[in-house]
Amino acid sequence: RFFHRSLRERIARQYVKSTIGLEDFQRLVASAWGYQLRLHNESDAIFHITDHLFEQNLFRAIRHPQVHHQMRAWFEEFSKLTICILCGSPFRVIDLPDWIYFGSNGFTSCCFRCRIVEAPKKNALCGLVPAFTEACGFIPNSDANAINYAFTSRLPANEWAKVMLSYARMGGIEHAKKKFGSWFTALAETGALPDGVLATARGIRCLAKDGHTCHSLDEQRIDDWLHAHDLDHEREPIYPLHPSLNPTGKRRADWKVNETFIEYFGLVGDPEYEKKMDEKILLAQESNLSLVAVYPSDIERLVERLSCLLH
Repeated sequence: RFFHRSLRERIARQYVKSTIGLEDFQRLVASAWGYQLRLHNESDAIFHITDHLFEQNLFRAIRHPQVHHQMRAWFEEFSKLTICILCGSPFRVIDLPDWIYFGSNGFTSCCFRCRIVEAPKKNALCGLVPAFTEACGFIPNSDANAINYAFTSRLPANEWAKVMLSYARMGGIEHAKKKFGSWFTALAETGALPDGVLATARGIRCLAKDGHTCHSLDEQRIDDWLHAHDLDHEREPIYPLHPSLNPTGKRRADWKVNETFIEYFGLVGDPEYEKKMDEKILLAQESNLSLVAVYPSDIERLVERLSCLLH
């Protein structure tokens, strides 16, 4: 499941670059796979491509001696008992449910059954909340936890344990919410938010250096990157009309640079959000638009992800 989800993101990125139409795509798939596949609508496309490629790569791995050997070695290694880096309990990685393995971004040193979460009083949280955000190196969203891929994919593997211990000492975000009323209030009242950032009931509201309003610190960081590289950028441009993917004409992207749309997909791992994400990717493809998709794991390497805009 972990590789399937990771593969899906890569395919979505490549699919948006293609100019092939849905009918041509169906003919191409039928020719390559040896049977006729009917895609009832555009949103079927990415799912069918992902499923097929994943299955074919799995079959290839089973047949290929070297790859099979590597898979077997992985299985044997993670079938052994190991000690949890957080609580010291013995466990086997192979026993972790797939949703935990994916959500933790493939972290293999934790049993995820640790009983180490504390329940500090409100006055103690004044130091523990900033300590947690400092350990992260960024301001986490209110749903951040050990098995939230949008959060864990931003954590370097060597910092994972330190961040989660800090999370546990704080009592987790849910404990901070209970004490302060909301995660944003907790951030604001403990001084964890940077200057110029406002915590509202709908989330974090902040201004980029060029005056653009952003709805998260990640959006602010992307907007500031565009500004720093002298790229004129329109905030929240409207997508073209489309009979099924944008029938009301109200669907918006996050930015537009020249003729390129930019989306920050910050909630990867949420099924409902991913459906809307796929629809935007397909809308861009169907409308022959250039789209650059930025994911949480890209935030620390914006130069690599957005360098195409500099040409």
